Amino acid sequence: MTTNRIAARGMGIASAVAHWPPLVYVALGSVLSVIWALGTSVQVLTSEAWMMHQDLDKISFNAFGQLWDACHGQLPAEMLVPFIFGWGVQFALIISSVGIELPPHPRWRYWAARIVTVGLVIVNSCGDFYSSTKYGTWGQWGFTLVIFFITFCMLLFAIMAFMHAWKVKSQM
Repeated sequence: MTTNRIAARGMGIASAVAHWPPLVYVALGSVLSVIWALGTSVQVLTSEAWMMHQDLDKISFNAFGQLWDACHGQLPAEMLVPFIFGWGVQFALIISSVGIELPPHPRWRYWAARIVTVGLVIVNSCGDFYSSTKYGTWGQWGFTLVIFFITFCMLLFAIMAFMHAWKVKSQM
């Protein structure tokens, strides 16, 4: 196939996808949101396990259940610091990423958001890397990169799917 035919075929596929019904995009966005939530849960748990110097198979708690327990004052005292660290890093990453998406003026805010985000990503990834030590070096790097992709890209893709569903619905 020539380059022009390949490009035309790719445009035809993209055009067909752009005209799916809104329900398809809502379903896609919902699935991506669930994947993001699972990845976020794992990332919080790996950060907490890293703080507690424990393996993931030796801790038995769920990340979203902790939010409920914390709001109702039922979080065990020994979980307070790991809980604040695990969820604090996740919330700080969401907030700092908003700073990156804002216009680049004033410059100090733009660069501060970038520096903080890079630092938080590194700290957050330490827990992922540590928690996967029994899988070897390649397993550690693979897990760290995959969980990074899930927690930072899936929510963006989900939001884009919901926005496109709204756009398609508005054009009907």
